[in-house]
Amino acid sequence: MHINYDEIMIKQTSIDSYHTIKQNGLLSSLRFRVYECIAFNGPMTVSEALLLLDSGESRNTGSFTGRFSELERMGVIRTIGTRPCKVTDNNCEQYVVTNELPKKLPKLKTRSERVYEVIEAIEDLKTRAIQLEPIELQIELSNIIDCKVVVKIA
Repeated sequence: MHINYDEIMIKQTSIDSYHTIKQNGLLSSLRFRVYECIAFNGPMTVSEALLLLDSGESRNTGSFTGRFSELERMGVIRTIGTRPCKVTDNNCEQYVVTNELPKKLPKLKTRSERVYEVIEAIEDLKTRAIQLEPIELQIELSNIIDCKVVVKIA
């Protein structure tokens, strides 16, 4: 891809970060496509980016949408406020690249690990339930649910 930097409003430090990320393969291919799209077309909304990313491809835009929050958590993109989206006309967050290199994302727990946590939490609560007042038991159960320990079992 040939890039004409004169046509793009991007800081030199962000350009340097872009090249480092690209040359060292610091992002997966889908993450890099979203990052590159924002780098050379931003600031832009998710819908605006998806329109460019999905043009002429059979790929589902859903494979790109999750990458925005991942890239934001990794520190390589950020929001800079809202404006009317050119695609949806809704007020939407707009994204730009940062001059940061990607931070490693914490490993997500597998479904079986989450199920195991639920079972452990329930077993622990069963042993303590007799000692708890009804309101305390209700709070404990609520904590298990609120902490998103509970997993939908299909």
